[in-house]
Amino acid sequence: MKELINKPSGFSDEELHSAYLRAEESDNHTLGLLRDAAHKRALIASGCSAEAKALSLSFPEKIAAWFAGDLPKDG
Repeated sequence: MKELINKPSGFSDEELHSAYLRAEESDNHTLGLLRDAAHKRALIASGCSAEAKALSLSFPEKIAAWFAGDLPKDG
C-alpha cells in the first residue's frame, strides 16, 4: 500500500484499482481482525448505537480487539 501512496498520480482509475487489488492480496490479514471492531467503535462514538449493536464481532475479532486495548461493547 505504501508503494501506491508514494507513486505519482499518473494512474488511470482502472490501473489504480488493479494495483490496489494486487497489494491487498499480500496485505496483513491479522490487522484486518481489527477492522470491524474499529468500525463498531466509530459507530458508538458517532452516536449510532443501533448500527453498532447490529455489527457483531467474531471470537477472533474480539480477542484481537481486546489485545489491542479496545473491545467495544454494544453502544
